[in-house]
Amino acid sequence: MMFSTPATRRPSCLPQQSSAPVTASRRPCSKRPTPPWSSLEVTSSNYNQDLRAKVSVYAEADIPVYVIVNRKHQRVHVLTEPVGSDYASHQIFAAGQQAPLPASIGGDVTLDVTSVLQAGAPVRAKD
Repeated sequence: MMFSTPATRRPSCLPQQSSAPVTASRRPCSKRPTPPWSSLEVTSSNYNQDLRAKVSVYAEADIPVYVIVNRKHQRVHVLTEPVGSDYASHQIFAAGQQAPLPASIGGDVTLDVTSVLQAGAPVRAKD
């Protein structure tokens, strides 16, 4: 699951493992997105990729808001303010909490963490 707000240009340097709707490679970014631009990802079994490697790639691409739904640990991570290959702000929210997103995304948005975690839960096959 992923959403993004509109951008006039999308970076061409996001990792190929990303669900981002862009052509991906690991070359340095030459095009920067025009804010507001955000990304929300639901982790798979390889959650360490989303919490480590992708963070640096998205920060280097100047993605202002990166939201990660960590299904394994039932947490929502909100990363903002990219600086180099990291984010200056990394907040972690648990079920029952509200996760406010910065106004830079173009609106007043607060995520209900319990609802987000439920929406990101794996779908179980019916017998």
